Amino acid sequence: MVVAPKGNLIANGDFELGKVGEAPECWESTNVLLVGSSQAFTGLQAAAMGAEVPLCPAVMYQDIPVFPGRRFLLSFQMASLACTAGDLLVQVRWQNNSGCDLGPGLYVFISGLSSGKPADGLWQAQSHLTDFSPIDVCRARVVFTRSPGKSRSSPTVIDAVTFADMN
Repeated sequence: MVVAPKGNLIANGDFELGKVGEAPECWESTNVLLVGSSQAFTGLQAAAMGAEVPLCPAVMYQDIPVFPGRRFLLSFQMASLACTAGDLLVQVRWQNNSGCDLGPGLYVFISGLSSGKPADGLWQAQSHLTDFSPIDVCRARVVFTRSPGKSRSSPTVIDAVTFADMN
C-alpha cells in the first residue's frame, strides 16, 4: 500500500527564490547557479549544477530537522543542458544534534548519460525512499553532488525537489 507523503520539508525546492545567475537561496552550494524558465521543469527557475565551471564538480545540500524512526520520500526532476551532463550522486545523510554523521539514509548514483534535455521538454523524474531514520537522529542532510568528466561538461539541471515524511 502506498501512502501519500505529508508535505514538503525542503525550503525552496522549486528554486523560485533568488535571481537567475546566482546561487539558489536556502541551499548551501558550490558551482550551482539558477537558470531561467526555458530550462525549468516548472515555475520560473531551476538549479544548474556545474553552471559556473562546467568541468568542475558541483554540490548543493540542505539540512532538514527530522525525527527518529521515520522514512522519507525524496523526489525531484533532472535534465541536462546537452547530452554530456555529469554523473549525479544523491544522498540523504543522517546527523545527530552535534552534526556528526550517523550514516546514509539514501545513496543513489545516476548516470548523466541518461538525462533528457529541458529544451526538448525531456525530464527524468526521480523518486527514492530513505531507510528509517536512526534513534539518535536530529536532521537529514539532502545532498546532490555532480561529478563531471572530460566528455561530460554540460550542467545538470535540478528542479521540483521534495522531501516528505512517509509516516
